[in-house]
Order: sequence, then C-alpha cells, then structure tokens
Amino acid sequence: MKNLSFFFGQLFLFMLTLAGLLAVSLLVPQVSLELASRFSEFSNDELTIRTFLTLPIVISIAVFLEVMHLQRLVHRDHILSPSMYKWVRLLVITSLGLAGSFVLLLLWLSSKQALPPFYLFALVALTIFCLAVSMVTRSLLGLLQRATLASEELAGVV
Repeated sequence: MKNLSFFFGQLFLFMLTLAGLLAVSLLVPQVSLELASRFSEFSNDELTIRTFLTLPIVISIAVFLEVMHLQRLVHRDHILSPSMYKWVRLLVITSLGLAGSFVLLLLWLSSKQALPPFYLFALVALTIFCLAVSMVTRSLLGLLQRATLASEELAGVV
C-alpha cells in the first residue's frame, strides 16, 4: 500500500508539472496575445500579461518538484535527517513566492482597473491559502527538527 500511494503521488505531481509546462509553452502565449489584441486596456501589455501568467505557474512547478523530492525522501525513510530541512525551507519560500505572485497580479490588474470582484476574491483566497501553506510548513519544520534531535539522542542511548 505504501508503494502504491507513493507511485500515484509521484504520478499525480508529475502530471501537474507536465500540465504546467504545457500551459507555459502553449496556453500562456495564446492567452496573452488574445488579451492584448482584444482589450484596449491591455493593448501594449502582451509581455507583462505573459510574465504575470507565467510566474505563478513556474513557481507552482517548483512546488510540485519540491514535494516530489520530499515524498521520495519520506518513502526512503530519510525523513529524520538534517538534509531534509533545506527542502522544507525551500517549500516555505516557494509558497511565499507563489503568494507574492498572486499579489503582484492583483495589484497590476487593479492598477489597470481591470479587476472584477470574482478575480479579486479568487486572488485574495489563493494568496491566503499560499500564506497558510507556508506557515503550516514552517511549523512542521520545527516539529521535524525536534523529532530529528530526539531520534539522534535516542540513537546515542542505544
């Protein structure tokens, strides 16, 4: 059962990563071109639109890859090692970066006066979610550090 959940977890994260790469290479250029040509308020902003759409996707891909690596370490029973700390810290930082990318998009759309209420609420909700993930992950890092220390002390006694 452990191997099966590991396999499907890795497969799901790989599929999300692949979907993100396809979106960045195929979907984002089309959407940015369409928005820039269709709406006058975005007429000179194709590159900006592309950047603001690509940034959260690229950061999400980084999160997926980090979680895949952490899942591999857990599967190999390397969870109680100090080498795990840097990956968990990186996950905290990328979650904060993802929240920041949503805030940047929100601010830019607001400056263009092109922020309908639904998008405002969606971007605020995504930002809050990313911040919550970052805070929970940071708390879990503290627990991981204490568990690693306890494990090392126990190994010293045995």
